[in-house]
Amino acid sequence: MRRHIFWVLTAAILALACHVAYLLFVPSRSFSLAIDRALGEDHRNRFVLLDTAAQLRLVPSASSEHVVGICKFNVSEGPVRVTAKLPDGFWSFAVYTIRGRQVYAINDTQADTDTFSVELSQDKGLLSQILGAGEDTNDVIGDNIGWRIAITETQGLAVLWLAVADPLLRKEAEDVVKQSRCVRLDGAT
Repeated sequence: MRRHIFWVLTAAILALACHVAYLLFVPSRSFSLAIDRALGEDHRNRFVLLDTAAQLRLVPSASSEHVVGICKFNVSEGPVRVTAKLPDGFWSFAVYTIRGRQVYAINDTQADTDTFSVELSQDKGLLSQILGAGEDTNDVIGDNIGWRIAITETQGLAVLWLAVADPLLRKEAEDVVKQSRCVRLDGAT
């Protein structure tokens, strides 16, 4: 009798472990695959404007008149800079980890500018910060002062969303947003 109870309990614990593993890993992986399908082959550290179909599939809250640009970045090889150029109007910019956790967000009212840059880097961790290991903060030189964000994960997603009130102005807005860039700081893409 004990042997049967042992195997029933073992099977229940194994089933629970498999269920937890599925819940933790599969949703983020399927989200990453959906992003990869929408962005195409060479998409790492590159700013891409989504077409209307991909935009509606990935960002259900956006309408077909809105303009959505995405940069899937990887900071494991070094910091990445996202430089955005936007027309006048309502827009928002958000940074997410690859698992979907939002780590930063700003909109046109908070930024008070239509051209900005955001430097994304990997978080060094608490122990490294306490011990002072790692590189010091870079000096800011020049007029391109932006925001710096340290991310705990190596991959993530920067999403730029622009509301376009008139469908006839969408092409003009896309032309301005296409000037936005997402590159590693050493210049390699």
